[in-house]
Amino acid sequence: MTQKTLMIGALALLLGACAQAPRKTPAPVETPRQVTPMKSEKLPPPGHKAGPAPPRRSEAAPPGVTASGISTQTIGRRKYADVAAYQPPEEMQAAPVYTPAITGLLEQAQALETQGRLSEAAAKIERALDQAPKDAFLWHRLAQITLAQNNAPQAEELAERSNAHAAGDLPLQRANWRLIADARRMRGDQQGAIQAEAHARSVR
Repeated sequence: MTQKTLMIGALALLLGACAQAPRKTPAPVETPRQVTPMKSEKLPPPGHKAGPAPPRRSEAAPPGVTASGISTQTIGRRKYADVAAYQPPEEMQAAPVYTPAITGLLEQAQALETQGRLSEAAAKIERALDQAPKDAFLWHRLAQITLAQNNAPQAEELAERSNAHAAGDLPLQRANWRLIADARRMRGDQQGAIQAEAHARSVR
């Protein structure tokens, strides 16, 4: 063989070997994906421990409590704030024991007074006085309702009648004198009001 023939044979062998060897492709290198927070989202600082989740707005408030945390028992106060509720005289734990008829009239008078229906409340007390005309407590209640009607002269007279029947009932006597002081002050008699208050303090 000639030199040219040998070179062609060697080249053919080299090309055949290259064609049989598989070509290895390098594996792609994955780069870590960086998560970018949304504009409205703030990531906590490193090492931060998440606290308890805030309550959802849709959660209902517990019974008896409004959404603002105010007890519903404080809602619905008296409608007629200008009418003073009856306050028994100091040291007097309860009204005297009456018959069921008088007790019912007193309860009706209290309810009517709370509603601002003072004339009707006074009528209930007058009916009770028809059954117990010497009862000092009933005269005191009538005087108080009459004063709430801005009838100061008559309220003072009724309180004096209550005192006339209140012998030995010192708390009731003091309450009557304070009522008389209020009635005189309503009439513009400041000096008389001071004297009535002095009487109230002197009752011992």
